[in-house]
Amino acid sequence: MLEFVEGPGGLFDINATLPLMMIQFAILMMVLDSFLYSTIELINFNRKSYILTHTNGFQILLILSEILNSIALKEIKSLNKQSNSLFFAANYIYKFYFTFSSLIYKEDIDVSDYSLLVLCCNLQRIKLFSKLNETSKLIAVVLETFGFDKSFTSSINNFKITN
Repeated sequence: MLEFVEGPGGLFDINATLPLMMIQFAILMMVLDSFLYSTIELINFNRKSYILTHTNGFQILLILSEILNSIALKEIKSLNKQSNSLFFAANYIYKFYFTFSSLIYKEDIDVSDYSLLVLCCNLQRIKLFSKLNETSKLIAVVLETFGFDKSFTSSINNFKITN
């Protein structure tokens, strides 16, 4: 059978092997710490500080972009509302002048009738045109095309819409 032979030395020999391995391990740890671990810690610290300093800037930019986005959406909504009201106003004016011109074509209305001025003023007082001062200019241009003189259309052109 196998015989177990004990001799001097070995892994856990207290005389020299174990203390030399402990010294070797300590030197290895100091070298690794000075060259590898400290640089990794420095890089990690720089990364964390960069993230912390730039995260605040990014949060400010994010808040600013949200504010600008909400302002832009409000502007788009108001412009959409204005364009819709302008479209409906122009459509109403078109219908009014189409029927008026068809009546003039059929010679049912005398062109020199000053009741047209009353009709135009009432048209401008409609709630649909409450904020559209351009309707007076449109009415004046259309009346000039129908042959009214400048003094008649200038009185309409100077008419301002009031709420």
